[in-house]
Amino acid sequence: MEFLDERIEQYVYRHTQSEGELLTRLEKETYDRLDYPQMVSGRIVGRFLKLQAQLLGAKRILEVGTFSGYSALSMAEALPEDGRLWTCDEDPEAIAVAKKYFAESPHGTKISLLEGRALDSIAQLTDTLDMAFIDADKGNYLNYFQAIIP
Repeated sequence: MEFLDERIEQYVYRHTQSEGELLTRLEKETYDRLDYPQMVSGRIVGRFLKLQAQLLGAKRILEVGTFSGYSALSMAEALPEDGRLWTCDEDPEAIAVAKKYFAESPHGTKISLLEGRALDSIAQLTDTLDMAFIDADKGNYLNYFQAIIP
């Protein structure tokens, strides 16, 4: 399903800052290796998430739904050196791709990948969050929201 006219999407893409070589490789590997590769955030969403984190001055971010790690790495770019991003997922194949690129990125040390059910992972967090990005199983969005903001 297309949400945006293709001409508008092309315009936005052309006028969005490049994501860099690492994220370009990550997106390609996502399409080559994983099921449902269209779920990758990609350049436009990734740069937008980074901008949001920058504008908020976020130091603590939670992401529900890691997939291959594109959005986590995008947001981690905006974090200060002492910033932290927790990201939750339970798909072992996607987690393997994410871990590979987290290890390659200079921002990967800011990321903690929480493997398993997201609601269980959220329940274990004790830090105050500055930002949350929910991009997981749509049927649980309200549950995730309520777990993050009780």
